Amino acid sequence: MVMQEKLNEVYALVERLGKEYPNLAEPFTVFLRRVEEKGALDTKTKELISVALAVALHREWCIAFHTKKVIQVLNFHKVKIDKVL
Repeated sequence: MVMQEKLNEVYALVERLGKEYPNLAEPFTVFLRRVEEKGALDTKTKELISVALAVALHREWCIAFHTKKVIQVLNFHKVKIDKVL
């Protein structure tokens, strides 16, 4: 499956979680916000760690989600990504 399809699945699942299980969705959202807050590690480092963990655990949804966030945080463009690869 391509990355965008995985992202669409993640977004649909999160939306469904919020509607069907709001008592679980809210603490999860709070957790994510706290993890993303600036602290000892910057956002770039946190997201790169998240990608590494997702790859190590073979979590396709997490790989897609955190890879997209890394691209946003680093302001990557296709040219930069091609150079990295």
